[in-house]
Amino acid sequence: RHNPGPMQMIYMFYSRIYEKLVGKQRGVEVNLFAPIDLEARNLGFRAILDFTSDFKLFPAKVGRRELERIYCTAHPGPMPPLERFASKINYAEFVRMVGMIDC
Repeated sequence: RHNPGPMQMIYMFYSRIYEKLVGKQRGVEVNLFAPIDLEARNLGFRAILDFTSDFKLFPAKVGRRELERIYCTAHPGPMPPLERFASKINYAEFVRMVGMIDC
């Protein structure tokens, strides 16, 4: 049995936090740490802002515009930036994005 590491746990949590909050309002339980498809695009920029704020990376280590640039760089493909933000990022792109933040 595979146990997720810290980066996967962070990805799982932030990928589902808004779904869980909305679910609470509707009386639906969402498990933050249930198995997740790491290839699916689950993590949006709003959750990235929360992640970087919670871990004291934003705004101390990286500004909003730089974080937007890093997010678009980590999200590959020919899509324009607005479409990249709308389609979210997957786990591999999240790991790449975290690696690009200059800590």
